[in-house]
Amino acid sequence: MKRTPLQRKTPMKRTPMKRTPTKKGKRSVSKKIPKESYNEVFRRAGQQCEVMADPLCTTRAEEWHHRKLRSQGGEHTVENGLAVCAACHRHIHMNPADSYTAGWLVKSTHDPVDVPVTRRGLVVLLTRQGNFIGKEGP
Repeated sequence: MKRTPLQRKTPMKRTPMKRTPTKKGKRSVSKKIPKESYNEVFRRAGQQCEVMADPLCTTRAEEWHHRKLRSQGGEHTVENGLAVCAACHRHIHMNPADSYTAGWLVKSTHDPVDVPVTRRGLVVLLTRQGNFIGKEGP
């Protein structure tokens, strides 16, 4: 059986390609964390991991974690950020059910300032001013 190539009945319309695609309905979110928020979160943490969940925790705060994920409308705010070590950051994202229970992750319908978080073993509320309500661990 001889095969013939497919041919179009109407010619294709050529349009110039746009350099940057536009997404309708999406709000623009800055990828860069403001220095003020970053510094405030790491000051609150005292340069130590605020989660300390994983047995491999290095206790040294190395990464910024968004409690309410950016894909769910989370912003670069002090109450939405946690200073965590790489091992705990990995633990948070690999165990979402436990992380939502501990407040390390926040549902898209909630405000991070209203959701308590387990910080170094104690349940506290993070404030917009960069502090927390609750008592510091031993």
